[in-house]
Amino acid sequence: MKKTYTTVILFITFFSTVIFSQTPTYELTTRNFRFSNDCGYWNSVDFDIHIRNTGSTQFEYSGGQYFFSFNPAIANGGSLTYELVSSELPVNMRPRSPSIGSATSPTATVLRTAVNVFPGAGSGYIVPSTSPGVKIATMRLKTSSISFTEDVLGNLAWRNPPIVALATKIFAYVGSSNTDITTSATHSIIYAFCGPHFASEELIPWDCCLFTHAVSTNFIPEGLYNS
Repeated sequence: MKKTYTTVILFITFFSTVIFSQTPTYELTTRNFRFSNDCGYWNSVDFDIHIRNTGSTQFEYSGGQYFFSFNPAIANGGSLTYELVSSELPVNMRPRSPSIGSATSPTATVLRTAVNVFPGAGSGYIVPSTSPGVKIATMRLKTSSISFTEDVLGNLAWRNPPIVALATKIFAYVGSSNTDITTSATHSIIYAFCGPHFASEELIPWDCCLFTHAVSTNFIPEGLYNS
């Protein structure tokens, strides 16, 4: 009797799982416009730049450069200055060298900050997903005139790609690579600020400028006067 042996050979294939680093998504907002110079004429405005992680991938921020176009006529005949007031980022990761300049293609007057020195993969800032995100900077624009013109926002707008020269850019570490992740569609400006109070107007926005004032008076009670 002939026996037939069937040999069953099992091929076990091991699949290695390759994890690809994903590019983080974000929203970039300009908000919280705050006018100052007490309750006098408004010749200074502060505003905040925030960035927030909108995806499930960790967002390790490595740096950014921030550019706005605006109408310089808001200076009302004065000289404009632009400065960084504060930031929630480590000092070495904050935007640098704020200035006011000019650009072409398209032509515009620009509020500008230079990109920070990149810290290296693993040393970036982990951007939160909670609103409004991390405060990149509080910026201040000021005129030496008594007040801004009534067009106080000056047609402020992000200067974004596909503009090449002096455009806003956001960088993050994707894996170990420093990557430009700029998505202009997620950049916005939220216009929320106190009502107008300029040199040509008399009304004070009391909802924004609440204060108390002590008054001293001298008077003589009614009656016979004894010199």
